[in-house]
Amino acid sequence: MENRKNNGETMFILDDVLEKALQDMNFSFEAVKKPWADRGLLIKHRGGYKNRQRINGTLAGVIEIKMPEEDFEPADSVVPFK
Repeated sequence: MENRKNNGETMFILDDVLEKALQDMNFSFEAVKKPWADRGLLIKHRGGYKNRQRINGTLAGVIEIKMPEEDFEPADSVVPFK
Protein backbone atom coordinates (compact mmCIF):
# COMPACT_ATOMS: atom_id res chain seq x y z
CA MET A 1 0.00 0.00 0.00
CA GLU A 2 1.36 3.37 -0.96
CA ASN A 3 0.57 6.31 1.29
CA ARG A 4 1.70 9.62 -0.05
CA LYS A 5 0.74 13.23 0.15
CA ASN A 6 -1.06 14.89 -2.70
CA ASN A 7 1.39 16.91 -4.77
CA GLY A 8 -1.14 19.33 -6.24
CA GLU A 9 -0.98 17.62 -9.62
CA THR A 10 -3.46 14.91 -8.65
CA MET A 11 -6.51 14.59 -6.47
CA PHE A 12 -7.92 11.69 -4.51
CA ILE A 13 -11.63 10.95 -4.90
CA LEU A 14 -13.36 8.48 -2.61
CA ASP A 15 -14.10 5.53 -4.87
CA ASP A 16 -17.67 5.05 -3.63
CA VAL A 17 -18.44 8.76 -4.10
CA LEU A 18 -17.09 8.76 -7.67
CA GLU A 19 -18.94 5.56 -8.53
CA LYS A 20 -22.21 6.97 -7.14
CA ALA A 21 -21.78 10.25 -9.06
CA LEU A 22 -21.08 8.35 -12.27
CA GLN A 23 -24.04 6.04 -11.63
CA ASP A 24 -26.31 9.07 -11.15
CA MET A 25 -25.30 10.15 -14.67
CA ASN A 26 -25.86 6.63 -16.08
CA PHE A 27 -22.13 5.80 -16.28
CA SER A 28 -19.94 3.34 -14.43
CA PHE A 29 -16.31 3.55 -13.43
CA GLU A 30 -15.66 0.36 -15.40
CA ALA A 31 -16.98 2.10 -18.54
CA VAL A 32 -14.94 5.30 -18.17
CA LYS A 33 -11.67 4.05 -16.70
CA LYS A 34 -10.10 2.98 -20.03
CA PRO A 35 -10.84 6.26 -21.86
CA TRP A 36 -9.69 8.25 -18.81
CA ALA A 37 -6.53 6.12 -18.52
CA ASP A 38 -5.84 6.53 -22.26
CA ARG A 39 -5.97 10.31 -21.75
CA GLY A 40 -3.54 10.01 -18.82
CA LEU A 41 -6.09 11.14 -16.24
CA LEU A 42 -5.92 8.08 -13.94
CA ILE A 43 -2.95 7.13 -11.79
CA LYS A 44 -2.44 3.37 -11.71
CA HIS A 45 -1.21 1.69 -8.54
CA ARG A 46 -0.06 -1.89 -7.90
CA GLY A 47 -3.63 -3.10 -7.42
CA GLY A 48 -5.11 -1.13 -10.31
CA TYR A 49 -6.79 2.26 -10.33
CA LYS A 50 -8.45 1.87 -6.93
CA ASN A 51 -6.11 2.37 -4.01
CA ARG A 52 -6.20 2.67 -0.22
CA GLN A 53 -5.04 6.00 1.19
CA ARG A 54 -5.02 7.52 4.67
CA ILE A 55 -7.08 10.68 4.76
CA ASN A 56 -7.06 12.49 8.12
CA GLY A 57 -5.95 9.23 9.74
CA THR A 58 -8.71 7.09 8.24
CA LEU A 59 -7.94 4.44 5.63
CA ALA A 60 -10.19 5.00 2.63
CA GLY A 61 -10.66 3.58 -0.85
CA VAL A 62 -9.70 6.25 -3.39
CA ILE A 63 -9.15 6.80 -7.08
CA GLU A 64 -6.30 9.17 -7.95
CA ILE A 65 -7.00 11.50 -10.86
CA LYS A 66 -4.45 13.70 -12.58
CA MET A 67 -5.48 17.33 -12.80
CA PRO A 68 -5.70 18.74 -16.34
CA GLU A 69 -2.62 20.72 -17.35
CA GLU A 70 -4.45 23.31 -19.42
CA ASP A 71 -6.12 26.30 -17.83
CA PHE A 72 -9.82 26.03 -17.25
CA GLU A 73 -12.50 28.34 -15.94
CA PRO A 74 -14.21 27.56 -12.65
CA ALA A 75 -17.61 25.96 -13.14
CA ASP A 76 -19.57 28.93 -11.76
CA SER A 77 -18.06 31.27 -14.37
CA VAL A 78 -19.54 29.24 -17.25
CA VAL A 79 -23.05 28.84 -15.86
CA PRO A 80 -25.40 30.40 -18.44
CA PHE A 81 -27.84 31.62 -15.80
CA LYS A 82 -27.81 32.66 -12.15
